[in-house]
Amino acid sequence: MKQFGACRVILAGSLACACGGHARQAPATRDDSGVDAGGPTADAPDAGNDDFLGGVRGVPAGDVFVGSWIFNAKDKQFRRPTGCLAAAELGQDRGANRRLTVGEFWLQQSPVSNGLYAICFASGACTAPDHDIADPNSKSWDDPARVELPVYVTHDQAVAYCDWAKGRLPTLAELTRAAQGDAEVPGVAALTQAAIDCAKEAAEGAGASELCGQLQLMNYFQTPSPPLYRTNAVELDRGPYGHTDLFGSVWEWTHSFGGFADDGKFCSLSDGSPDFVTFDPNHEQTQSDVLGFASVLMDAINSGSAFPARLVVNATNRYNIGFRCAFDDMQ
Repeated sequence: MKQFGACRVILAGSLACACGGHARQAPATRDDSGVDAGGPTADAPDAGNDDFLGGVRGVPAGDVFVGSWIFNAKDKQFRRPTGCLAAAELGQDRGANRRLTVGEFWLQQSPVSNGLYAICFASGACTAPDHDIADPNSKSWDDPARVELPVYVTHDQAVAYCDWAKGRLPTLAELTRAAQGDAEVPGVAALTQAAIDCAKEAAEGAGASELCGQLQLMNYFQTPSPPLYRTNAVELDRGPYGHTDLFGSVWEWTHSFGGFADDGKFCSLSDGSPDFVTFDPNHEQTQSDVLGFASVLMDAINSGSAFPARLVVNATNRYNIGFRCAFDDMQ
């Protein structure tokens, strides 16, 4: 078994190791009513202390809806596009969405913060991040004021950190499942609905609530760009398995390359297919899909189409990209 930190505990519900950190959470089980029971699986492995990972939670195997979304202004709801079109004419749906099957895995609870990344840097396994000139915050990544902010690194640096942690970057489908679970709704359901409600309030001239104001801090499509905010800052930004900051905070690097309407491999998949694509070993590691919901879903409420996944090459001019690591098992 992998040893994380200075002590270890046996998993029994939700435990924290006495010497600090957070115990890993087993993939959630469900009672007969279909409600998340929050307990470990019958054969859940031992849990290690995750001092340097900030907490890791399990995601049970299941299906997830991956791809673009269409917002129906009349019904005030998101739906999956029909077909698979990179460009659409009037009356046609743009984009593609597939129901994919994902196996059980484990995922860091929150994006890697500057404080957590500093541990890897101190070990010599990670290189120092370059400050992104687009970042409205001029402080260095290792400034004490930035310790709880998501770290900004290139894709290759994110891979190096996850290698050091004995993990890997999640695939696009895995990261999406951590946010959406089984729901046929994009992003974290509570905040997706809040974004719809806030747009309606704004259209009616109603005063913005505290939550609507927080959503604007997640919207990196606006000008001027908002500053980064600390991890675990928004209580409602919590996925069905306990992972935080999946709707907002930052876009996140994945281990996937593809998954767009003009990707023939993705378009050829049928619902129920396994996780669609990960890196070709011969492909450049500097290119990856990033996943982010807040900005694109708020934009889609006005534009009609949402594309949560974007292809980015090493993020040389994007300060709002972070990452978290996935783990295949506990051994």
